[in-house]
Amino acid sequence: IRKVQYAQNFRVDWLWQNEFKLWLKNVPSDSSKAFCKICCCELRARRADLLNHMDTKKHKSSIKVLRIHPPNTIKPTITSLNTSRAEVALAMFVSVHCGLLSVDHLGALCKSHFSGTNNTADNLCLHRTKCTAIIKNVLCLYFKNNLKDDIGNGRFSIVAIFYSTFQNKIVTTFFGLEELVECNAAAIVKAILNALKSYELDIKNGIGIGTDNASVMLATSYACSETMPRNLEFLISETYNWFSKSTLRQQAYRHIFKIMNDDHEPLKIVQACNTRWLSIESAVVRIINQWHECKEKCYLAEMLYTIDLQRVNKLFESNSVDPTKLVNELVTLICVPSSPRPAHYICSIGKLFVIPTFNFNPITKDFSNFLYPNPYLSYGFEKKVEELRNLKLLMKLDEKKLRSRCISFATVLVKQLQQRLPENLGILQKVEIIFPSNTLNQIKDNISPLCEHFGLDLINIEKIEMQWHKINLITWSNTSSAGIFWAEVKKFKDASGSNPFEELADFAFMILALPFSNAAVERVFSQMNLVKIKTRNRMGFNVLISILHIRSGLKRHGKCCDSYVIPDTILHKIGTKESYINIPENELAIFEDLPI
Repeated sequence: IRKVQYAQNFRVDWLWQNEFKLWLKNVPSDSSKAFCKICCCELRARRADLLNHMDTKKHKSSIKVLRIHPPNTIKPTITSLNTSRAEVALAMFVSVHCGLLSVDHLGALCKSHFSGTNNTADNLCLHRTKCTAIIKNVLCLYFKNNLKDDIGNGRFSIVAIFYSTFQNKIVTTFFGLEELVECNAAAIVKAILNALKSYELDIKNGIGIGTDNASVMLATSYACSETMPRNLEFLISETYNWFSKSTLRQQAYRHIFKIMNDDHEPLKIVQACNTRWLSIESAVVRIINQWHECKEKCYLAEMLYTIDLQRVNKLFESNSVDPTKLVNELVTLICVPSSPRPAHYICSIGKLFVIPTFNFNPITKDFSNFLYPNPYLSYGFEKKVEELRNLKLLMKLDEKKLRSRCISFATVLVKQLQQRLPENLGILQKVEIIFPSNTLNQIKDNISPLCEHFGLDLINIEKIEMQWHKINLITWSNTSSAGIFWAEVKKFKDASGSNPFEELADFAFMILALPFSNAAVERVFSQMNLVKIKTRNRMGFNVLISILHIRSGLKRHGKCCDSYVIPDTILHKIGTKESYINIPENELAIFEDLPI
């Protein structure tokens, strides 16, 4: 008869036996299992299995690390604040200016050249592992907490754009990166909620979101079906590729250009960005400026050159432009406004090919039935056509085809611009009323509809409306920019020491925090591509986020690694267990029992 096998449970006295006490641990959820702390694996709670595990090659190599120093023989080294401050400064320098691998040589270089002059250099000990730990677990957490405290309970846009109580201005900064398992709207919403949860922010305080041009970002069911004319894109891309891939062609072109232009150097042919579609204009301008030398001609490109696209594009890319006027700049680029505007506003595309009697609504999707049969396509275009016609180099049929192509191009261009206009365009156009010249006007529009759109309650709307009609009674010094003006209003105090325009200023800053442009989003991806390049393709996701947080944190404060001062409370974390271990709490117990 076979002997009955009884289940063996974990025995507590094994924890005190010499052969097991350094590495053995029980499994609370299963009494029939044991756990090896240095191999991180579960075993059957049988003495024979434990002894067999001790003889494995993996366990023997791991146990050697623990037996280098007997228990309780390693004493922590006390590092001075000056040394910690120097190590943090070097870690910030590495995050902003170079790669992590260089810190191995940078730390040794500083120690070899500056040791003996002060104790800071003598005690300096910074290599890749410690530098990475400082970046991930000290500096990144510090700048994230700083950003969280700065946002507080205020209103914000997910880019992030918010009113900084510390700096008394609107700040645009890096918010975070989230890994996506699926590229759909549901996964994006989940990632946004996770990002807000990490900052402990209430989604109800969000007033907007800045995205790139991907259709899934705004949960639309289709992408843009029409693009720029392929012949224009081919001309721009092939002109750049023709010269960029051959040094001989560059030298030949340079020689011809210098002969034709009194020994002047040619301008570099610009490559159009694939993700920022309006950047094609700068590439077109560069080709047109060197048109005779390139020996080509493209009337579509010349017409694009006459349209003031690049100026509007630069406005949306700028950080210093007044956001209250951006929407109207884009609308004016599409169609001539009905109200009088300054001369620089008259740069409309729609007026080139739409009949004058047509009331061009900027968000109208179908205007193809109102095209002018024989439009005037700018002075330069018409002058050149007339010249070619007189020289009998342009036949009527060719001229008709040329005009048709130009109209088709402009039509697609307007549709591209229309697709980028939000559905609530009417509300966004009204934000121009918070510009200082409109705010301080005696006769001005009512601000209540704008307050209602942003969901303010009745009490706040009444306060804002009352303050709106009184604000022009005060003499203000900074009226050139909306941001500077409302910062002055925010800091204003009356005789009693209170701010009589506090609610109005908060509402104005909430409007200014709207993402009027996706330039901030594109800058995040540009920074990411600058950090994680081909030679750093093994960089982990957490390290990448940490470096971006440090860079954006320094930029947010207007300082660099040599001038920013980290608080002493943060410096005390350098070299501690907290700065090295960043794992879930349920796994932390594995390390707590290891001998030091």
